[in-house]
Amino acid sequence: MDAARSGHGHCGAGRKLVSALGDESRAILASNHGEPWRQFVELLVARLPIEIALFQTSQLREGERYYRFASELAADLETLYDGLCAIGAHRLAESDVRPVRRALEVFGFTWRNSISARTASSTRRPFAI
Repeated sequence: MDAARSGHGHCGAGRKLVSALGDESRAILASNHGEPWRQFVELLVARLPIEIALFQTSQLREGERYYRFASELAADLETLYDGLCAIGAHRLAESDVRPVRRALEVFGFTWRNSISARTASSTRRPFAI
């Protein structure tokens, strides 16, 4: 059972991630069968709007498939946290998901803010935390 169809309480969020990623989600769902939480996290990571390649400069990715606001990522992290707690994986939720939620809460998409500040006069696109 995959992240989009599992009964672990993140079903709707999984479908939302699959829908946002389109064809890109197929490869993610094809991997790690029987591990819906791992699939959910991989879908979440695929929606991050920054591409980091080894020994290369990070690059901002734009488009409907990527998170535009930190609040979108925060909602998916909350779903992950709550879902893990619901199945009794409290320690995993606390040790792995909570610190990421906290960092997002504190810093938001700070790299987006700096890019936005440099290009605000030419692009006029809204970025928010």
